[in-house]
Amino acid sequence: MIEKCLNSGYHHIDKIFKGTFEDDDRQVVKALGYNKALKPRVHFIVQSLIYNQFGNYVLQKALGVIQDDYLKKEILYTIKSLQPSLMQVKHGQKVLTKLSKQYPEIFRN
Repeated sequence: MIEKCLNSGYHHIDKIFKGTFEDDDRQVVKALGYNKALKPRVHFIVQSLIYNQFGNYVLQKALGVIQDDYLKKEILYTIKSLQPSLMQVKHGQKVLTKLSKQYPEIFRN
């Protein structure tokens, strides 16, 4: 459902991560949980998506449309914190390689 929103021009994915969505958007985040605090909410959503081979694609696509730079960095730093365990999974290695090329300032060792 999130991917459908991203593909249909729904450019308010920021609201899903921040928890500032309207009542109509609640269906989109129902499976992702609800938490008003940004850091725990972002961490929960990223963890829910990044370990799934299809969910990490959705997360990468979301990074492409998120408009809030602070939110985007929070997501990327959350992914970076999960880097050791992601390296154990083949699709995790691929997504880390891709993100390292796109955001070298964050994934630089």
